[in-house]
Amino acid sequence: MIRVAIVIPSLFANWLGGITYYRNLLYAMHVAPHEGIEPVLITGNKLDPALLHDFPVVETLRTDFLDHFDAKWFARMLINKTIGTDFFLEGFMRRKGVSLISHYQGYLGKRSRMKIVGWIPDFQHKHLPELFSSKENAMRDITFNNICALSSRLILSSQDAFRDLLAFAPEFAEKARVLHFVSQPSTAQLDQSAIEAIKVKYKKFTKFFFLPNQFWIHKNHMVVWKAVKILKERNENVIVLCSGSLNDYRNKDHIRDLTDYLRNNHLEESIHILGVIDRQELFYLMRNSVSVLNPSLFEGWSTTVEEAKSIGKNVILSDIGVHREQDPPEAIYFDPRNAQELANVLQKKYRECDGGPDYHLEEQAKNSLKARTIAFAHAYQQIILEAVQ
Repeated sequence: MIRVAIVIPSLFANWLGGITYYRNLLYAMHVAPHEGIEPVLITGNKLDPALLHDFPVVETLRTDFLDHFDAKWFARMLINKTIGTDFFLEGFMRRKGVSLISHYQGYLGKRSRMKIVGWIPDFQHKHLPELFSSKENAMRDITFNNICALSSRLILSSQDAFRDLLAFAPEFAEKARVLHFVSQPSTAQLDQSAIEAIKVKYKKFTKFFFLPNQFWIHKNHMVVWKAVKILKERNENVIVLCSGSLNDYRNKDHIRDLTDYLRNNHLEESIHILGVIDRQELFYLMRNSVSVLNPSLFEGWSTTVEEAKSIGKNVILSDIGVHREQDPPEAIYFDPRNAQELANVLQKKYRECDGGPDYHLEEQAKNSLKARTIAFAHAYQQIILEAVQ
């Protein structure tokens, strides 16, 4: 039995897309288990258990070594820097019978004896270096090079990312495998009272677009703000609901800039910032919207798009390479730097559609989801077997 560790440091609480990715991966392994591969979830004691509540049943181990700025975490970092290997974390995993660590984005050290399947979701800093400090750009280069060099296999989330790898580090291309993840609608069952509570909470929003992205600057909310302003000047009133974390560590003023724009242009009744919401609420709003929006300037493999594909919902997307690669049915694409073009798209869609479920897309999604999930699991399992062999 190959015990494969999926590691979620407590710091991942700030990266909900990463948490969702691991949920999808473990669910695929649950749907299509491999008799020789056993996933084990390893996380910090400080990670909020609520973040894992919708995960499939999997053995979960907790350790202070993964709690950012904890005393044991500091000791682990010091030893790693001194002797060139992540002695404490690796020792913890070996005592638990782990023989391979998957999707690791840290640095076990050049002297590590642990098999590693690395993961690079995207090379955003190569395309949008202005969004990062010079120090972080340099650190990302070093970290990505270490992941490539020390991994037995390297997972990339898209062909788009693979092309970037060929430019960044072509000597590691033979290790790389593209793995398209498949998103799962929330598997937790709601009773009727919970469903009614969600309906009551959002009952005043009868027709709306939905934008479920974290408020990071590259997610490009501002182009939506500007498009809605253009529509308001045309006397076209549309509603946009936006969910996601409000914190962008790279730009602490970003959310303030967005809210200032809303206030200064009197758009508070048109654009509503909901913050982080429950996954059941997220899928409810997705399903009942006019369209799901993703105006992002850059993606590795968009969770928003995959979730819309899995529940059967039409999308309006920025015209970037990875969105084209994801190829959701009935997608409409627009130039992410052209608010006028987006305004025209939103106006036309809002006039033509009343919102609510896209029943024909839902049927297609329902019929294909299990097969897509199994294919995802099998592709991942093959990568693991290649790595250990």
